Amino acid sequence: MLLDYAETDWLGSRPVFYNEKTGKISYQINEVIDDQNIRFHPEGLRNYFRFGYSVFGQTPIEDVKFLRYASKIEKGKDGKPVITYLEDPAESLLGQKADSREVLEKIRESIQEWEKTVSGSIILPLSGGYDSRLLLADVKDKSKIKAYSYGYSKRQEDSFEVVRARKLAENYRLDWKNIKLGGFLNYMDEWNEMYGPAIHAHGMYQMEFYKKICEDTKGTDHAVLSGIIGDGWAGNVRIKEIGRIEDLALLGYAHGLCIQEDICLLPEVRELQKQFYEENKEKLREENWRILFAMRMKIMLLRYLLETPRQYGMSAWSPFLDKDIALSMLNIPWQEKEGRLWQKRYFEETHIEYGWLKKECDYNMIIDENALRNVTPEPLNEKLLAKIIKPDYVEWINRMLVHKPLPSFSAKPKTMRNIANKAIKKINAGKMKALIAYEIIYPLQKVMEKAF
Repeated sequence: MLLDYAETDWLGSRPVFYNEKTGKISYQINEVIDDQNIRFHPEGLRNYFRFGYSVFGQTPIEDVKFLRYASKIEKGKDGKPVITYLEDPAESLLGQKADSREVLEKIRESIQEWEKTVSGSIILPLSGGYDSRLLLADVKDKSKIKAYSYGYSKRQEDSFEVVRARKLAENYRLDWKNIKLGGFLNYMDEWNEMYGPAIHAHGMYQMEFYKKICEDTKGTDHAVLSGIIGDGWAGNVRIKEIGRIEDLALLGYAHGLCIQEDICLLPEVRELQKQFYEENKEKLREENWRILFAMRMKIMLLRYLLETPRQYGMSAWSPFLDKDIALSMLNIPWQEKEGRLWQKRYFEETHIEYGWLKKECDYNMIIDENALRNVTPEPLNEKLLAKIIKPDYVEWINRMLVHKPLPSFSAKPKTMRNIANKAIKKINAGKMKALIAYEIIYPLQKVMEKAF
């Protein structure tokens, strides 16, 4: 739906896209792209490759930009977008010292206030990690919870996330199910309709996950309780010092889900990066500001954790998007945040611990390999993409994805099968690198198919 006015929150958790030339404004990037006048922005495209998603206010499309955090946009009298920057609450809140126990109480109160608004079930994606355990502990009426998990290993029921979640479910007597995934590469076009060329197509597993949850709950009057970026504020994310423009890639926190920008045929430009660096040079000296900038950037991608269930008719909420909670978590002294000590202490007091479960789990994370064995992606259009990408790179991707990855074993730690899995993973590494590149390039190809 096209908009005449929109505003972003302190984090930018719901991006607003706009076309500088046509004046169109929308929460959906595909709605503001002029399919008949497609040009790629050299730096926007290279940054998209480098980070795996759109950054610094610019998408890969020349005239399509997005609003930064704490801003508003409206149509001017001439039909062109008018942007106003609002006060950034982090300016006054970040840097104050916070007491970890008071922060925990603030999180608990926030969750239980939200809980009162939920008329149906609380859908809790449960991995047994820090964030989902904290959410579980703070829900007052646990009978309202329907918890679901998925695993990354070959036998998904043996995956460490599922084993931990199962134990928590038993301890709290939860209504819990393990959702088995494997067909999510079939959702690529549906993903592209939702997110377009703003982000890479790597989150389709969430589509398969929530579709199966909808089938299980047989209704949509439910609310998802998400732990989105809780780890970013809690102490799990550390960003090294940024002393030059080239270091800005550290803020992307890409985990390898990116490709080298030198495969791009468009000119190398760094103006947007230079501008960001110069405007924020002093703040980038402080680690908490670096973490905040990183989360403000990556929310462009991670928003799918909330928008996907909403697309299927559920509401979705997280306490970690509240500015007071998030910035208070950042303000906890680092001696407590190091290793998430403040949360570990809380879990020792209130939670089941599962350290002894480690030897019972499969840690071989091959969910993408499993998906690639089930679905062979259609080849990329080498001729079309040759307008923006080196042809031999696209040819390499297609060649690598023709054959299925070598199958691995279901294995627990310190076994011969687990040792064999490490060797198999090295053999499959090229295919998985090609799959990541495919998922980054595919949304660009879909735009080009309409224009050229």
